[in-house]
Amino acid sequence: MSAPWYFENDNKILPGQGFLASLLDTCLNHGLREGELLSHTRIFYRDLALPGAKFSTQQVLQLVKNVQASRVNTRGIEFEFGAQSLNHLPIPLAQLIANSSSLAEALTHLIAFQTHICPLIKIEEYNDGDAHYLVCVDRCGIGSQKGPTQQFLQNSALASIARLLVPFTQHDDDWDVFLLGEEPADVSHHYKFLGTQLHFDSPFHVLKIPQAAMKHAPVSRSRLAYEHHLSECMHRHSQLGMPPSFIDVAMRFVQREVEHNTHSLRCCADYFAMSESTLKRKFKKHHSSYQQVSDQGRTLLALKYLHIDGLSNERVAEKLRFTDGNNFRRSFKRWTGTLPSQYRKVDGLYSY
Repeated sequence: MSAPWYFENDNKILPGQGFLASLLDTCLNHGLREGELLSHTRIFYRDLALPGAKFSTQQVLQLVKNVQASRVNTRGIEFEFGAQSLNHLPIPLAQLIANSSSLAEALTHLIAFQTHICPLIKIEEYNDGDAHYLVCVDRCGIGSQKGPTQQFLQNSALASIARLLVPFTQHDDDWDVFLLGEEPADVSHHYKFLGTQLHFDSPFHVLKIPQAAMKHAPVSRSRLAYEHHLSECMHRHSQLGMPPSFIDVAMRFVQREVEHNTHSLRCCADYFAMSESTLKRKFKKHHSSYQQVSDQGRTLLALKYLHIDGLSNERVAEKLRFTDGNNFRRSFKRWTGTLPSQYRKVDGLYSY
């Protein structure tokens, strides 16, 4: 089996209009200077309006780093950007979701068209029967899982999702939000854009929605408008939809092969039809490594096995090909900073 076609971080696949234009406009409206923002990005502001103009994820990451390095106060700008970016989507997704018959239907469309909302972050959906979990995962090689760039993009992704789902919310505590890293001193922007039920020190950014909320419907909707927007979204998505990224394909390889114990660097290199040294260079180019992708892929699987499937440590260790439960517990603590027992399904996402 060989790897499917994928894009790399220097391939120009992102349209200028939409995500990128919205990020630039939000920053300019906050007082950041155009020259400072676009430094080392090889992006010219006037190019964003050109028909067919496309840019790479590498250029977007440099832009985000420029925002974070600015001397202008940009605290909370990622949340504002995430919420406002919905006004610049190249497909009428917000209108489609607002006219969906239920939250369950809205989530189906959100997952299907997610690359237009957050092209650098992948949203994975899990369901344990009591709740749905939307988990944010690095799509294209952003860097350290707990690094500022990763958190900037994951915060903006959750802000976009939260804003999209507003028509289906009845209370401020309709969902729980689990976030990477320690709780910051100022969480006012988190409350404003994500809701009041916040939990920090999570291994991933996660939006948890109770199963009971899946039947929530918007106050008013138009079936005719829904059909029109669905048709338009599907048409535009067929023209603009993104292929899988190198990082995404590598992680899928790990998750698929882990139970067969064939997820080594060498096996991965064979899958991509390249030498191990070439594969290492490609991971480095994407600010990652095989070990980092392998750890993240196995962490996601471990959390699914523990929480969604309710498996024991020993059974998870067996499925992930660890020699015993103790080795699995040590690796899990290295991946997440906590023990597997803290992620048992009790009354929420985690048992604490």
